[in-house]
Amino acid sequence: MKGGDKMKKLILLMLLLPISLIGCTDEESSVTVGHTTVYYTNVPDAKAEVLAGYLQEEFGFTSDTDILLSMSGNEYEVRIPSSYSSPSEVEESFKVYFALLASRVSEEVFFGSPVKLVLVTHQNDELFAVKNQYSFEKAGRVFVYFKGVDREQAFNLANYLESLVGENYDWDVIFEQSEGVYHVVPFVGINDASELTPEMENSYQSMATELEDVLGGDVVVHLVNFEGYEVAAFEG
Repeated sequence: MKGGDKMKKLILLMLLLPISLIGCTDEESSVTVGHTTVYYTNVPDAKAEVLAGYLQEEFGFTSDTDILLSMSGNEYEVRIPSSYSSPSEVEESFKVYFALLASRVSEEVFFGSPVKLVLVTHQNDELFAVKNQYSFEKAGRVFVYFKGVDREQAFNLANYLESLVGENYDWDVIFEQSEGVYHVVPFVGINDASELTPEMENSYQSMATELEDVLGGDVVVHLVNFEGYEVAAFEG
């Protein structure tokens, strides 16, 4: 049933290049954790240090990498360098990953404050940007991104999924409700329905059925690939 490791493990080494950003100045404050240095303005020192540690752990940088952090109003902006030189080079899977990361950074670093993640070239030119869209809950290494449902339901979902895959398996799952139906959207490591084996189909169908008891309502499980496209759906 498991679709593979979390999407970041497939793309980070290919798509992120540890690099020094043009635009970092001595006038900014800075903090370094591991190989990650955050240059920041108008942000508390403690927040910058937590962000540096979080991104170092998330990306596992092995060479010195510069991150820019600033704040406008109540929104934090985080500029992250990449090896890309134009927006057309950025793969859809990376955009999906970044959208989820924005929600995690919002909750795990900035306590739910609005966050804008900006992917940039080494010259600090913007490639694309995304804001946090979801609240976030987790159990083990199962990450549930939710909106339109309460946190308790998201926690119940995370715990159920963690009981299936174990505490060390990384899994990203979107959780929403529409017209009285719970939509559970796990990311899986397949590209289309032809790659589903009968055993996988049975497992996901069982999941949809069991989740109706866990969540107390109608459930549809939508499998999506790492680019965010639906592969298959199973009704409870």
